[in-house]
Amino acid sequence: MCMAQSIGTMLGTRIESGARHMLQIRVDKERFVHGLQSKNGGVTDAEEELRRNKHRYSMTKDEMVLCTSRNLVDKGVLNNRTHPYPKGITTWYGLCDTHVDEFVKLMKIQDEKTYYQTLGEIMQSSELNKYGGIPALRCMGYSVGTAYASELNGDTIAAVQIGGLISVQNGAFPFHTGDLVQWYFHEKEEKEFDQKDGKRIANGGQQPQGPDARERFYLRNTGITQNTKQKMFLPKPYHPEDATYGDKLRIFAKCLSAAAPYERVDIMICRQSY
Repeated sequence: MCMAQSIGTMLGTRIESGARHMLQIRVDKERFVHGLQSKNGGVTDAEEELRRNKHRYSMTKDEMVLCTSRNLVDKGVLNNRTHPYPKGITTWYGLCDTHVDEFVKLMKIQDEKTYYQTLGEIMQSSELNKYGGIPALRCMGYSVGTAYASELNGDTIAAVQIGGLISVQNGAFPFHTGDLVQWYFHEKEEKEFDQKDGKRIANGGQQPQGPDARERFYLRNTGITQNTKQKMFLPKPYHPEDATYGDKLRIFAKCLSAAAPYERVDIMICRQSY
């Protein structure tokens, strides 16, 4: 398969714009605490886990940030929290496994009517609304600073670029100029899309057997390694001809230059014009 190489990768440069829209956000410690307590066997001291493995749950520069301030349905103790800063995360490692699985299933629903009917079923489920409730994951943008989940490790607030031009780390699928950009769960959803072009596969495919040499090479400087950060959120091209309603809800940008899998890709964060 012939893939265009990223301009940023070839030249070692980054794209930036003068009109960058920034927002301060706080790493969602409460969401991680509830999620860690839900794991099989449980985490006896979730706050100590956040302090001890600070890089695993931290938000560092150039990572995709998802907002977790609200829940999918108007239920759960973590819904509609009124705090000075929005809540966000850059990894789903500390989330409740049941919540992540349910969210991924929701993203497979083809039409809007069925999507909202399923939300009604979630509303009635006491099991799915335990541990804080399923977060309404929405991409905010990309972090430009560092923040930690535990205040014992350092600052818990950092800036996020929510609009403008930026060079980011591509996911497992090739981009072409003009593609719409959506996000997906790294290490979780690769099997749902064709590795050649990123189009959704009707019944899912075979899960890739761990990272290949290309993935390891390009992600070596991102913190996504076996010992530190895992289970991140990455971008992929959105293909309307076979996309689900959940895919459409995850669009957050436009691609400005072609890029092969895991290379740097230039995007414009914009939600108002697709």
